[in-house]
Amino acid sequence: MSNEEESGDARLYKQTRQSLGDALLRAMAVAAETDDGSPYKVTQDALSQRSGVARSTIAKYVATRADDSVLTNPDLKTLCRLAHALNVPPALLLMRPEDWRRLAQAATFLNQAVLDPQVQAISSAVTDTGSGGTAARSMAGLELAKRLGVYKDSPRAERTGVPLNADAEALAQAVESMQDRAKLGVMATCALPPLGQMDRQYFAPLLSLCATLGAVTSN
Repeated sequence: MSNEEESGDARLYKQTRQSLGDALLRAMAVAAETDDGSPYKVTQDALSQRSGVARSTIAKYVATRADDSVLTNPDLKTLCRLAHALNVPPALLLMRPEDWRRLAQAATFLNQAVLDPQVQAISSAVTDTGSGGTAARSMAGLELAKRLGVYKDSPRAERTGVPLNADAEALAQAVESMQDRAKLGVMATCALPPLGQMDRQYFAPLLSLCATLGAVTSN
């Protein structure tokens, strides 16, 4: 495994498993209600009974919040069982703090963004069906990311001549690598929504959100 993979993939795995433990605790804190409708905490035993996931497994997931030596890798079925028992979307159990921050940032200017004529034009031009649908969404997402100011094209085309020193060249290459990953992140994230199963009124807000999230998810 390369150093880049260790610093990228390993960091993402660590952050995500820690976020899972945090999310479970927060959801468990309000996953039941009293007779008067007030929320109260569900224990690990109770969650185990609800979900069919062993209590020891739940305890291990929670322990990853503070103990790096506890490694967890829940399968999709386990995540779905826990999400169903807690009445939350499975994806939200895995969101990192930075994912939530970016989502909040996107939400704050979403209304302004979707009313923007350029955003509307880009979103309206998306092909939602057929073989070109996925590619069209990814390219539209990239244009939206530029319009929203969360992505800029790689500066490699603007660099000419010999760099002043090796450090400058290394820095320029690092910036280009980050930009390339951001570009791929935007395109891949914008390809995810099943727009063919939705009304066109949802295209602009969904693609705007995905463009914003994808620009940082790959960093």
